[in-house]
Parts: sequence; structure tokens; C-alpha cells
Amino acid sequence: MSLGTSYIQGLASGLDTASIIEQMTEIQRRPIQRMEAQRSTLTDKLTLYQSINASLSALRVSAQTLSTPSNFIPRTASVSDEDLLAVAATTTAQIGSYEVTVESLAQAHKVASGTVADSDEALGYSGDILINGTTVSVESDDTLLALRDAINDADAGVSATILNVDDDDHRLILSATTSGVENAVELVDANAAGILEGLGLLDGAVTAKNAITDGVQSDAFTNPAQAVADSLSLVTAPSGTVRIGGQDIVIDLETDTLNDIRDRINSTVTGVTATVVSEEVDDETTYRLQIVGDTGTPALEDAGNVLQTLGVLKQGFADVRQAAQDATVTIDNLTVSRSTNSMDDVITGLSMELLEASPGEAFTVAVQPNIDSVVTNIQSFVSSYNSVMGMVTAAQSYDSDTDTGGVMFGEAAILTLENGLHGSIAGMITVPGGDSALLSSLGIRSAAGGALTLNTTTLRSALEDDPNAVARLFGTSGEADTSEIAYVRSTSDTADSGAGGYQVSITQPAAQAAAASASLASGITQTETLTFNGSRPITLTAGMTLSEAAEQLNAWFTTYTLPYEASVDGDQLGIAHENYGSSFSIEVSSSLDDGAGGTDLGGSTAGDVATYTGVDVVGTINGEAATGRGQYLTGASTNATTAGLEVKVTATAAGDVGTIWLTKGAAGRLADYIERATDTDAGSLAYGIEGVENDIDALDDDIETVEERVQRFIADTWDDFIQLEVKLGQASVLQDYMTGQLEALTRNFSSND
Repeated sequence: MSLGTSYIQGLASGLDTASIIEQMTEIQRRPIQRMEAQRSTLTDKLTLYQSINASLSALRVSAQTLSTPSNFIPRTASVSDEDLLAVAATTTAQIGSYEVTVESLAQAHKVASGTVADSDEALGYSGDILINGTTVSVESDDTLLALRDAINDADAGVSATILNVDDDDHRLILSATTSGVENAVELVDANAAGILEGLGLLDGAVTAKNAITDGVQSDAFTNPAQAVADSLSLVTAPSGTVRIGGQDIVIDLETDTLNDIRDRINSTVTGVTATVVSEEVDDETTYRLQIVGDTGTPALEDAGNVLQTLGVLKQGFADVRQAAQDATVTIDNLTVSRSTNSMDDVITGLSMELLEASPGEAFTVAVQPNIDSVVTNIQSFVSSYNSVMGMVTAAQSYDSDTDTGGVMFGEAAILTLENGLHGSIAGMITVPGGDSALLSSLGIRSAAGGALTLNTTTLRSALEDDPNAVARLFGTSGEADTSEIAYVRSTSDTADSGAGGYQVSITQPAAQAAAASASLASGITQTETLTFNGSRPITLTAGMTLSEAAEQLNAWFTTYTLPYEASVDGDQLGIAHENYGSSFSIEVSSSLDDGAGGTDLGGSTAGDVATYTGVDVVGTINGEAATGRGQYLTGASTNATTAGLEVKVTATAAGDVGTIWLTKGAAGRLADYIERATDTDAGSLAYGIEGVENDIDALDDDIETVEERVQRFIADTWDDFIQLEVKLGQASVLQDYMTGQLEALTRNFSSND
């Protein structure tokens, strides 16, 4: 009502217009009040839906914990002297006890330089040094501080610091970043200036580094056909005339390969035989130059640190501040050494952290089952389940005395949820072999209102008797009857296979991308360059055997991290991809045309690329469609039983390759059901929430519509009353006028008389 209106109301009529309109408005707003009450109820329902949804998420997490079989066989480890050793056990640890003695702790190697008067003045050295095989280049204007930083930046497994003894005594300290003898600091003066010796890190005494029977060998190199300077990433490689067996031989590491040095020794030095040998370490092929004398180890004299750079000779350390040492423990009278004080590979499933050495002092380490943690997890699961069911039951309650139901009484989505939760828990569970059981056999039973009760005594007895059987009743597990197939994973859409299992059949086994050369009965007879993936050329030299060619290829693949492996099959050289399937291929071109006496691994014409592609497995699971990806076969998402079931198939021949059983225990089924029910796109609970939200939105629209109508009613009614007051005012004026006229006429008539 406007200010002007307030002065008009009742002016002519004397009515309390505002009060009348207010009462009329209240009548008009009664539909809004009813809708607001409905909205409040819907809001309460939505809040409850959201609370149930949150509780379901917590229940699903708890169920997923119990869906993992390994969580049912936890172990706990204890030690009788916790000052000497800390232990922890995983599920793979075997129950038992061990007598342990900590003989020594691992410690990191630490060496020091001699005195440097000023750490901020140029050292005057120039050349390369090798630290644990990593090259650090030194410039003549580098200071001790700059050298420290360069070593740290090299990330060579060594930490460099400067110890300031006094104003005129600064020393470079090199510490191995990892403890143990095998991680000791290794320093090589790969220069003619003797930088490390000049700094007082090396003592100048030269000895054989890698002694072998009647000779010596170099350090390991990844490619015998690559210049040593390139292999070591040297900026300025040393060269000089060294003496082997009293005879001079010139070696220039800038250009010489291991093969070059071998050939020069054999052609120059008598009484000595040089060979390049390969060795396989951790699936990596490396090569060493071996120098063997006919009558024993030949005398060696270095020049410009050439032989030291090759790793044939070495210098000792001038000042060892802490020797590299392995950790040593005695376990049941067997001695074990490791480079670190953390040992997790000595006793399966047991991690040990050595804290203090106490030679000769034995103590006990015991591994026991940790049933308490399993019981706690199951108690948490039952509690979470009961929390959800309590909310569901309260929401559907009905009071017959007042004839009123709970907020969600009769709600379809909640009824569906209740039935789904109960069905997941109460159903029979069938395990491979056909045996069936209920959760009641573990002491878990249904009570009033859908809640669960847990008898921990019965549960503990079952866990002590067979924890794996308990795990199968809760979790999701897969087993196969043959080594040619293996269960990988499943989804909430995958159905329990039951006792019959799912038959896996394939019409095509998976294969790696593989290339096979032409027949090469005489080995490599034509020098040929093969280029892999368009940018990795390698030359196979005429005269190589197939084995030598395969070794060189494998070294090349390792150098450039190519996932290929070369091998020899009869008179053919083969190359295979490490992985299976059509997603992986080998691309190779050759410098020779096919039929020109080479490997014929490239395209038909020199430079053309030949592509060799792997093959995906093709087959079915339980007779239903499946998609192959390498060796992995996955049931189609539309399958009735095997949707999302993934199986690894290593079979090499088509046919029925085995049966796989998928068991979904109570927790696994419950987790799957909750995932489906709460799915934001198609879940029943999501539909229920969406329905309530839509109802609230519709009510909001209706309330807005009615409120607009009420506002129009108020405005119209005020207009009507204003018009009434105006008319009444006009009538009053007219009445006053007529009254005045009548009175005048009366007076006139009276005067005439």
C-alpha cells in the first residue's frame, strides 16, 4: 500500500480498508501455506535422503575393505628387544618365530679431500672426472664451491659438502647417499691433469681394478661399438701411449671403441689376448674389455689416466672418513647382509629396521595372526550397516495410534533400498567347488528392524579355523582351473558365476609384434643399418654371428629404452615387442633392399618402413561377447552375466582354455549394490532424490505463481476500494450540494409566503 493510499482509505466510507484487504489476502494465501508445508516435508525428505546417501558411502567403504581377501589374513610381528630392531608384518608373512642377532649396521662411504686454502678461489684444474660412472666436467676457473655444486647437480649418488676446518683449511667431503659396500663412492680421474689426485681425494697408488684369471678387465659398457668418450659422456677424453706387457700401444678414448682397443691390442701386443665379453645383469647386456696374458697378468703402465678411465686400473682413496659397510644380521644361525638397515626381502612378508648393532646378542622375532584387526573391521561393517538400516527403518515407520507415517513411509526408492541391502547380506554364498554358506555361520544374524547382530566368539573361531574361507564369504574373488587364464578384476555389473563357473574360449590367442629376418645361415654377410621408429639407427657389421648381432641389438634397445628384444631362432634373427596386442608395433627400415643379402627386416626397398603389429586375444566368456586388449579379455558392458569381467589369457592355441569362478561374498555384493543404487545417472536412490528435488522445484514454481496472483489481487482490491472511496466522496459532495439547494428552495418559499 502506498503512502497516498493510506490517506485515502476510509475517507468517505469510514471503513478500515487495510484490515479488510489484509484478511482477504490471508484467504488468498492459504494455498501458499499448504504448499509451503508440503515443501517443508519434502525438504525433510531430501535431507534424510542425503543423510542415507552419505551413510551408504561410508558403508560401501567398509564393505570394500572386507571385499579384499588379503584383509582376512593380517599378521602382527613383535620383537623381544625393541631397542635393536623394529618389525612389521604383511599378510604374506608366515606364522612362526626367529632368533635374530644384529651384528652390524649399514653405513655410507665418506671420503675427504686434502686442504684447500680458499674455497672461493679458482682451482686451476681442467678436465673430466667420473663419480660413480657419471661425468663431471671441471673448468680451470672452477672454485671448490663450484666443484661441490657441480657434483651435487650431477645426481651421481654422492653428496658433496665443504668442511671449513679453519680460515685456511677447507676440505671437500664426498658422502655416498646410500649405505652399503656396493654403493661405495667410486672416483676416476678421466683426465691427464690428475684433478682428484691433486685435490687429495685419491692417493696416487695404482692397482688393478677388475682382476680376472691371468689378467684384468674394464668397467662395463653398454655398447662395444660406441666411442668410449660417447659412452661416458666425456667432454675431453684422455689419450696416450700406455704399456701392456712392456709394449707400447696408443689409445685415444675420444674415438676408440672397446672393439677398436681389442683389435689394436691383438695386432700390436704379443703374449697378450684381448677380447670383448658380454654379460647379462638385471636383463641388461653390458660389455667389458678383457686383457689376459699368456703367462699371467701382464704388466700395465698408464698414461694420461687412459686405463683408469676404462676401469682397468684404479687409485686408492687418500682419506677415508667412514668406510662403506653393509648391515649384517644372523637369523636362525644364518648370516644375511644388505646394503641398508631396512630389510624387507629377507623373511617373506616381514620388514625389519635395524636400530642398533649388538654382536652376539640374540633376541626373538615372532609373527602371529592378527585376528583382532579382522574382527574390528567386521564390527565396523556391522555398525555401518545397522546405521543405514536404522535410518531406513525410522524413515518408513508408521504410528497406528496417530495414523501417521514416517517421512518416507511408502517411498518406493527406500523400499527398494531396504530390500537390496538385506538381499545382499542374507543371500546364500556359493564358492568354487559348489560349497555354500550363509553369514550366520560366522555369527552374523538378522535382528528386528533389519539390523545385524555379531557373535564375536563364533567369528573368531571361524577366523582361527580357516581365514580364507571367511574371506570368500565376504569378498570378491576369482579362481581358475588352469594356468592359461587368470582372474584380473570385475565390476558391480558382473554376476556371481555360481558353482558352474564361466567357460573362457578363444578363437585367436594374443601375440606380440614380431619380426623375423631372412635365412642367415652364414650370419651377417652384408653391413646393414637398421633404423627403429624412424630415429634409432644401428649398424650390423659383416662378419657378425647372429648371436653377436642379437647382443648388439639388445644393447642398443637398452640404451634407447626401446621395448624390444632380439633373439636367434635357428638361422633367423628375430625381434619381438615386450608387450602383447595391436596397440604395440615395431617399425624398422633398412639400408638394404630386400634380397640384397641383408636381414630383410625393413621394407622391400631401402629406406622403406616395415611395420610389425601385435595381435589381441579374441574370444568369449560364458559364451558372451568380450573385447580383447593384448592378453586381456573383458566382458562387454551389455552382457547379462560377465559385464566388466576381465581375464588374462596366456594360452597360445585357440579353443576352450579353462573355467573361471567368480565368487561375490556378502560385502562384495553389498558394495556392488550400493554402487548401483547411488549411481548418479541410473541409481534407484538417485532417482528418489531427483524426484524429491523436482517436486520441490515444482512447488517453488507454484508458490511463485500463486504469490504473483495474490500480489495482483492486492493491487486490484486496493484499486477497487480507492474507486469506491472516490465515488462515495463524489456522492457525498453531490448530496451536500443537493441538500444545500433544497435548503435554499425552502428558504425562498418561506420568504415568499
